[in-house]
Order: sequence, then C-alpha cells, then structure tokens
Amino acid sequence: MAAGAYASLEESLASVDHALLKKLNIAAFCKNSYWWLLSSHGREIFRGRGLVLVDPPYKPFDKYVAWNLFLLRRLHAEWASCCIAMWYPLLEPSATNSLYHRLLDLEVGDVLVVEFGMSSMR
Repeated sequence: MAAGAYASLEESLASVDHALLKKLNIAAFCKNSYWWLLSSHGREIFRGRGLVLVDPPYKPFDKYVAWNLFLLRRLHAEWASCCIAMWYPLLEPSATNSLYHRLLDLEVGDVLVVEFGMSSMR
C-alpha cells in the first residue's frame, strides 16, 4: 500500500475506538505484503474470520500474477476462513481468461469475480 493511502487508512482507523479494534483484531500494516503474509509474522493472525486485501503492483505482469497466485494458494491453505480480495488491472480478454483459468487451477473452492469499470461523464 502506498504511504499516502496508508496514512489515510491510519487516520480513519484512529477515529474508531481503540479497544474495539483490539477486541476485533483489526489492524492495518504498511509492509511488503508478500513477505509479511508468507513469513511467521503473518501467521500469528491466521485464525478465525478475516479479510486480506491484496493490491499489488502488476509490472511486470507475469511475475506478479505468479506471486499473487502463490500467495492465494498459501493463504487458503493456512487461513481457509479468510476472504481474499485481490485487485487486478483491466486486462485484454485473453489475459483475463488466462488469469481466471490459473485461479481455478488452484482448486481453492468457490471464487467470486467482481469487475467494474468507470468512464467519464460527458
């Protein structure tokens, strides 16, 4: 997550009761997500329900798709009760279909794909 986006997120979380955040185990981290989630540091939170938002860089595309699929498989294996939301850029239809098929090959169960676009109003 970019430092500016993380600062905004921290500011929003600061307005929420600290005791409630602690009780619900809600936290935000500005870390290298691949390293943190795959290391022992991330494993301490892998229990119960959770949400992992993956908003990675996608250049070079093939490299990051491979890392994201590896991360998804690992998270599903170690924290099957979490929901994983993965952002990806608008792709050519063939690249999108390839991504979907590679995701299905992970055999992680049900997958929900939500896509939306924006256009300027003129």
